[in-house]
Amino acid sequence: MENDRESTLTKEELEKRRLASLQQSEKAIIRFPDCYDKMKTLLNHVVANKIDIDEYETIACTLAGLIEKMGTDTIFYHYFHENINPKKMGKAKYFRFFCRDLLDQVDELVKWRYAERNISLIK
Repeated sequence: MENDRESTLTKEELEKRRLASLQQSEKAIIRFPDCYDKMKTLLNHVVANKIDIDEYETIACTLAGLIEKMGTDTIFYHYFHENINPKKMGKAKYFRFFCRDLLDQVDELVKWRYAERNISLIK
C-alpha cells in the first residue's frame, strides 16, 4: 500500500520532502564539516582523475561510510549510498557516474544554502 502512496505524491508533497532533505543535509554539514569536506574532496578526485581498479573498493567504501555518517535523511543517502557502496549495489563501471551525479546534488545544495541566506560570492 505504501508503494501506491509513493507513486501518487503531489508536486507540493515532493517539494516539502525535498526541502526537508535539504534542511537535514545542511544540519549534517554543520554537525560533520570534516566529513562533508572529505566527501567533496573524494568526489572531486574521482570525477577529475583516473582511478586504478585496485583503489576503487577502498575509495568507494570510504565514500559510502562518509555518506552514511552524514545521515539517512540527507540528500546524500538515498539513491547514492546503495549505488556507490560496493558491498551493496555499487559497481566499478558506474562509480564515476554516481560520483558526478552526487557532486551535482552537492552543488544544488550549496546554491540552495546561498539562496536561503541571500549570500553571494564576491571574487
